[in-house]
Formats: sequence, C-alpha cells, structure tokens
Amino acid sequence: MHSAPQGSNDHVADFIKAVHKEATGRGINGALVDVGAAPYNTIGGDQSHLLLYLKKWGCHPEHVVMGFEPMEGDYKRLVTAVKTQMHKLGMQAQLVRTAATERAVLDQSGRPCAILRQHPVSDRAMNTTIAPQAYAGSNTASLNTKYQASKSIRAQRVQTVTIDDELERLGGAGVLRRGADEEVLLLKVDVEGHEVAVLDGAARAIGAGRVHVVLLEYGDKMTPEIWDGMKTPWQARPAAEAPQKIRGLHWLRGYADARGYDVFLLGAAWGAPVLVGVSGELWDDKYEVCLDKKAKWSPDGHWWFNYSSWSPSWVGVCWYDLVLLRRSSPLYEPLALGAGRIAPRVCRRLREGWFPHWVLQPPPSADDLECAQPGSRPLARGEVCTRFKARSGLATSSSTLEPLRKAGRGAAGRGTATFGRGGVGRGGGANRGRAGGRGSARPGASGLSGRGKGAGRARGSRSWSRTASIVSSTGVAGV
Repeated sequence: MHSAPQGSNDHVADFIKAVHKEATGRGINGALVDVGAAPYNTIGGDQSHLLLYLKKWGCHPEHVVMGFEPMEGDYKRLVTAVKTQMHKLGMQAQLVRTAATERAVLDQSGRPCAILRQHPVSDRAMNTTIAPQAYAGSNTASLNTKYQASKSIRAQRVQTVTIDDELERLGGAGVLRRGADEEVLLLKVDVEGHEVAVLDGAARAIGAGRVHVVLLEYGDKMTPEIWDGMKTPWQARPAAEAPQKIRGLHWLRGYADARGYDVFLLGAAWGAPVLVGVSGELWDDKYEVCLDKKAKWSPDGHWWFNYSSWSPSWVGVCWYDLVLLRRSSPLYEPLALGAGRIAPRVCRRLREGWFPHWVLQPPPSADDLECAQPGSRPLARGEVCTRFKARSGLATSSSTLEPLRKAGRGAAGRGTATFGRGGVGRGGGANRGRAGGRGSARPGASGLSGRGKGAGRARGSRSWSRTASIVSSTGVAGV
C-alpha cells in the first residue's frame, strides 16, 4: 500500500483535501483551525497544514483560518511561509500585524480571513513555560513538564489561550460571520502531548456540536507510561499490561464517544485517505500501537516491521494520527464511508477469494523471526534491525521481537508480546531516523478502511461487521 517516513504528513494532507472536497461540494462552511501550525522539515515532506488550508479554501470570510504556534522562531517561520504561500497563489490579500503576538491576512475588503497567533493552546488561559524535549528541536516543545528538557535554555514564558475563548473573541470582533457560534469545519491539533487539554479548551464548541472533524496526533507523548516505555534505553518493556491500564487510545475512545465522536486511525493508500475505525465493537487491544515498542506488523505475512522507530540505544519514537468524526455531522458518511473507504482494487481481490490469512493466525514464538535487512546485508556495529522474516520452515503471522543489535555481545533478548491481526499497517522505511523529534523517520501510515462494502454499518445502532473490520484494519502491500 502506501508508506511514508515519520515526520511526513502526506496522509494528513490527503485527508484535509478530502474534507475540502466533501465540505465544499455540500456547501458546508466553518472555521479551519491549526494548533501547532509552523512548517517543519519541508524538504523531507513535512508541511504546515495551515498553508494547505489557504491553498484549498483561499481567503474567504466563510471559512476563517486560525493558526497557533507558540515558539518564537517557529512562529516567524510560519509568518514567512504564509507570505510565500500568498505570493505563490496570487492571493489578493495582505498580511498585517494586528498585535504583538498576532498577524492577520486581510482580503480585498480589509476583512480578516486568517489569524496567526503566537500562543500555545490549552484548557484554560494561564502564564506558563513551554520547552522542547532534551536533544531535540523546538518542534518538540510541550507545555507538559514531563516532556521538557530539565533547565532548558530554550524554554519560553507564554500565555495560553483556549479555542472557545478565541472563537468568542473573534466572533465579538466580527471576524467570524456567525459570531461566537461559528462552526469549526476542521480542528487539527499537534501539541506534543497536550492534545486532550486543547480539546477540553474547546468544550463549549464541541459540546454544542459545532466541531465537525478533529485531526489529532497520538503517540509516545499520549501518556507518561508510553513515554517511559519508549524512551527508556536498553529496555523494551510494555508501558502497561493492557491498554485499559493507561490513558491512551483506548481511553480516548471513551472520551470521544461521550462527546458524540467516533475515532479512526488515519492512513493512506494510493493517494487517498484511509480511515480505520477503532470505536465500539471495532476495538482491538492491538490498536494501542505505541503500548509496546517491540510490537510489529506485517504487510504480507512474510516481512515484519516495527511500529516504532528505534535508535541504537533502543530509544523508541512512535506517533500516529487520529481522526475524530462527529456522528451527527453531514460529513460523517461522506468521509467515513466514502473518501476513507476500502480501496476498490482491494475489494476486487476480496471478491476473487484473496484474504490476508496471516492476520487470523496465532502469533509465532519469539524464535520464529530473524533479522532480514534489505539487501541481505549484515548489521553494522550499533545498527538496529528494522525488517524481519520467518525462519526457514516456519509459518509466521505476527511477532514483537526486540530488534537484534550487533554490539559485540550478540543478539538482544527477545520479547514475547504479539501484534495479532490488525493495526493501521505501518512499515516500509521503518526506523530510519534517530529518536527524538518530529524529524525522525517512522513507518509509513497505511491501512484499509473499516467502512467497506458489506461492513454493515447502521448509522443509528453503531453496528459493524467484524469480518470487514479484520480485513480493513490490515496494512496490505502490493494489492
């Protein structure tokens, strides 16, 4: 299917384009919010999604763009990038300074169509400190002290804002046509472990059913237990015995459901977004993909890859992207059952009798896989194995072996946790980057939608076909 390096956001961009297509085709307007808006690693494929907002929706008062970036240097890069984007698009607009920490893009009539603020977003307004994690760039800056480098010289004092307060402020100023009751078409949140606090700060808008779609990062900063499990060097223990023991993806499902949203893992296939449902009956403990840095997935039952990226000292990097769709939104079915559905070519193969049988087989023992680096080359000193295959004569389905590490002392100890039958299908190019920031390499974001033909979804009953879920939650290569 599709593979993208960690820090690359093609699958997110694909989804935003799908939202644009479905929303504009139905005349659905609303604000477009990007929390964590600065562009990163533009050469490697990462981008500012705020720029994509402007490219797809343009400068129009029916869908005001709101961007937030707290770090001073990153905010300046965002402002510069917006200027460049406006020039490239030939936008008849101007970028002006409206406050010490705010810029606005004005249309030809002088009405704001985009607001850029140098503030972090949280669940309440407060003065606090933001800082990046140790040995990483400013793009890893977090409000959560757990993820900050101790005594960081790059720490900044900041004033937080909330989404609800910003909607009210801009509504009162006449920027938003519907005032404080403005709908939010798309809310993207990437704030290094502070994502849920941002959603709490949008409680009024979310509770009133005015936020259609949420794009959310889920990864090793989702909870301190996952962080410790990923970042502890020379160890590979799960963050918890089960997903139910931590405030991770399993917990987030309940949080979203109580507010009227379903949760999906986001991937892409052949340039189109793929949504893998994890709410309700679709849940499987294997979807907590950052729980155990030994966890692996397979695209074909033969080759196996790590979900997370490993440094030579076994420090892991793991993050994925989630979509929260409001069940009552007119965009729910077009996105979940249309734009994010199972690919037609996979449907054809299923009708012809093909099935990813390996996802239903019991996991192999720890000795069933062996390192199989591309090109069959031996591991260099200090290198971590990134690809595995079944040992000769053994049928495999899944495994979560610890990577082999050639360091003069033989192979690393092997883990016993299993991957099983699902996942969002990440792989291809796994573990190419160093641990730390968003610039590291991660397995690609792919998977098949759980909303294919025959999935049997009843909009009111929330019922699903279990078989469709099994097929659609599998990353499949070469289909």
